[in-house]
Amino acid sequence: MKSWEALQVNEVKGGKEARKLLEKAEQFLKKESNQNKQQYDGARSMFLYAQAKAYYKSSESEKEKKKKFFYCQKALDCLQESLALNEKVYGCHTATARCLNEMGNCCSEMKKLELASSYYGRSYEMLKELGGTNEHYDMSVALNQIAVIHEQTGVKLIEEERKEEGKAELHKAIEFYQKALDLEIKLKINGFGSTALFKRNMANAYLYLEEPEKAWKPALEAYEIRKRLFGDHPHVVKSLFQLGNVKYWGNENKAALEYFYKAYEMEEALPEGHHSAVRKLIEDRISLTKKRISLEGTPKEGKCINPFRPSCYVTQRLSTLLVNFLLLLLLLLLQKL
Repeated sequence: MKSWEALQVNEVKGGKEARKLLEKAEQFLKKESNQNKQQYDGARSMFLYAQAKAYYKSSESEKEKKKKFFYCQKALDCLQESLALNEKVYGCHTATARCLNEMGNCCSEMKKLELASSYYGRSYEMLKELGGTNEHYDMSVALNQIAVIHEQTGVKLIEEERKEEGKAELHKAIEFYQKALDLEIKLKINGFGSTALFKRNMANAYLYLEEPEKAWKPALEAYEIRKRLFGDHPHVVKSLFQLGNVKYWGNENKAALEYFYKAYEMEEALPEGHHSAVRKLIEDRISLTKKRISLEGTPKEGKCINPFRPSCYVTQRLSTLLVNFLLLLLLLLLQKL
């Protein structure tokens, strides 16, 4: 029971608080180690799964890459042991499939995309075998994870200057996000945390495609669901930050700044150990947006198409000074005539 309770605490209060609760669960397990072996293994697999979720949650709030990687690896170690116990006790089972899915999440966060894809694929096939159909809750989660791999692959290809291939992967990601959302509607389980996650992910894919106008609707809907469910929470901070980014990339700078400030205020009010992964990014984006706004209306000269680049600003200022100098020179010449 403590392991289940820890999973709930993990979502509401974060990984640090969940791990405190799991210390009590571990003490209880030690006392029960001499009882029925199968029951003990089942309980321990659940404990390890909850512990992995807590470590993974902690990784999400870390800014430093080394610490983020450390928590992901700790989570993966727990999941490896949990998977072995699940396969031994349950075999092909939803608990085993969920464990594989979480292993995919850890590998995805660590940028081990091929390994992540392998775990997601195994989870998906197991769920399909269990249900005999694609129409149950866990399948929508699996579809989302497949979409995430397409999205991350697309971003990587774009970074490698393989833009058309990257865009194709991003469009595949959006298709899978939509399939996940459609399945939730069909099963009448939409409107909760998973729906918000799928919509937020879809909005990100549109942003990577440089289509902020298409990103706005899913981003706003994700925020509204999260705000209703969680109130002031790291998930809500992430959604506010995303709304700011949509406005930012749509060149609506004042609206963007308003959302970034809302995200910053909520972030700073959160308890220590329960912050979001975008804490530093919010501060950076506020600074960039304020700079953009301060440069709005600066005259554009010549071929300078980006007024927010410092080099363009210098060019514009020099051009203005040159024109003023020529006008002054012309006035002096006219006075002499």
